[in-house]
Amino acid sequence: MKVAEETPLVERPGPGAPPTAFRIWKHGANPNSSAPANFTPRSAGLLLQDQERRGARYPINVDHLPVLSSDPHAHVAVGWFTLEVRGDGLWAVQVTWCDSVVSDAVARGALKYVSPEWIVDQETGEVTKFLALALVTCPATLQPTDLCAASCSSVSTHTAILGLQAEAARLVASGLSAADVSTRMHVAATKAFNGKAMPDGATLAERKAIFALRNPSLATMPGSIAEVTFNPRVLEMRDNVLRLGTTSVTVKP
Repeated sequence: MKVAEETPLVERPGPGAPPTAFRIWKHGANPNSSAPANFTPRSAGLLLQDQERRGARYPINVDHLPVLSSDPHAHVAVGWFTLEVRGDGLWAVQVTWCDSVVSDAVARGALKYVSPEWIVDQETGEVTKFLALALVTCPATLQPTDLCAASCSSVSTHTAILGLQAEAARLVASGLSAADVSTRMHVAATKAFNGKAMPDGATLAERKAIFALRNPSLATMPGSIAEVTFNPRVLEMRDNVLRLGTTSVTVKP
């Protein structure tokens, strides 16, 4: 199911998830640092005809490496998509991701823009063929679609988690009991996320880390937001907590 977002240019199955569809170009001229990409009605027809002729999906790479590097590993796709022409322009739809590290980076905003690869008619300047998309941090396209909408996990969430990890380490080193550490960390986490049990759009790795920081007696403190080890007896409870979005739980021995 598609979820409406703050921006109409990106679709994703839920908050914090990588996009499953997004707009590449609007109709008409799409300015960039060199010559604009002119996506016209003729362009739309040619691209859809070529897509049908090819019978294959288009690749997503990182930083145009297949073009820039001779390393065979650089030619591996990190995602795939299909072109679709909509009322507001050209979209990448049915987007699938092959690498969880990359898809998480997209969801968090660490890789938040795409750079198209295309061929133009040298006489008219119209786009006549589409080749691929590259995930980049500094796109040549001006006013590009932001793949990480406001509902996605943000850098501030990651920064807050790192701060809470440092606070947990300080409290443990001070010699407080496990119960006192848990109480203080619960208060600190609630304050860090403006009174919410979990910040909006947190990724699964971030939610696991936040749960561990709120309940340090139940988990081994993670070295990173992706490394959390729980006592086996609380695994089922943890999963229920992550689904419900609350950390108000009590565990008895």
